[in-house]
Amino acid sequence: MSALDVVGGVTEVEKQIDPNGKEIIPGCVVRLVKPMKAYHVQCAGKILKDKVFIPAPEGESPATKCLELPSGLRGIVVFPYDMSNYDASQPIIVKFSPGLNCDEEGYDTPVQFSMHFESSEVERVD
Repeated sequence: MSALDVVGGVTEVEKQIDPNGKEIIPGCVVRLVKPMKAYHVQCAGKILKDKVFIPAPEGESPATKCLELPSGLRGIVVFPYDMSNYDASQPIIVKFSPGLNCDEEGYDTPVQFSMHFESSEVERVD
């Protein structure tokens, strides 16, 4: 079925499905399935395996300054784009907030930020 198939007079939209076959919907909690880098976040550094945040060294080049995100970091889906209306290469927007959704693996982000992902980069955990 394509993104714009019509079934019974109703246009079906393409759903975002995670690697485990779960639908990604607004408000659901997702986790990163692999480490990633966020270059747009104002707080550069990395979150270590022992869950400690280490800021980036002073004087680091802006081209390499980023927040390194560990696999397992959790956030809330704000909005998955309807791929039948938009041509978004990374259609899932996830919001990460300090102190929220860090219960299972325990990773916490030092600042609040949002980031776009492909459905293969996150998995639903709720």
